[in-house]
Amino acid sequence: METPVRHKESAVSPKVHVRPRPAGEEVAIGLSAAVLAMQGDEPMVAVLPMPGSSHASDAILPSGRFAPREHASLEKGLRSLALREAGLKLGFAQQLYTFGERAAPHSGIGAPVFVSVCYLALLGPEHCQSRSGPSWRSWYDFLPWEDWRRGRPSCLANRIEPRLKAWAEQDPGPSAIEGALDRSQRLRVAFGCDGIRLRTSCWRGNRCAGSSSSCRSPPRR
Repeated sequence: METPVRHKESAVSPKVHVRPRPAGEEVAIGLSAAVLAMQGDEPMVAVLPMPGSSHASDAILPSGRFAPREHASLEKGLRSLALREAGLKLGFAQQLYTFGERAAPHSGIGAPVFVSVCYLALLGPEHCQSRSGPSWRSWYDFLPWEDWRRGRPSCLANRIEPRLKAWAEQDPGPSAIEGALDRSQRLRVAFGCDGIRLRTSCWRGNRCAGSSSSCRSPPRR
């Protein structure tokens, strides 16, 4: 009578470990609208009071969360939120940017990944006179360094450039990215520091935000 052969597991055979599939991460989509209108030569933006702020000057753009069961698309969700939050019936609207970020570490486990989608919307000047709805404030209240209508903005030389130059002097050294600009060069390109402005011959379409096919050389001031 033959003795049955027992098969032993080889000590060198690989063992397969099955990793459990992680639970799907929750994603929250926020929609916001930069609604602009011209009042004379003044670009105006529609804003709402910032909740919980004690400063009257603090403001936010009309915004809210995208609700998939309520909104058929991102743009329709934006239009619905602008009407509900600010009483604005939008006409032209175009998506400006989209970015996403994880919640801060202290938000706890299960905090959603937040994706923000912002649109630019344009309205006629008559909306600035409306007594109902949002407040209309000058765009340059929020971006004073962009207001060159009466010459170089004083806030550049008095506040912004000294801090930027101090930041540039702390340059950590050459970047690991080939062809990347150092901090001083970035200041010259973005702010025209030291009287040096970007030449159109130096403009690189592949570094322009958005599609390179839609990039144009920057206008001369």
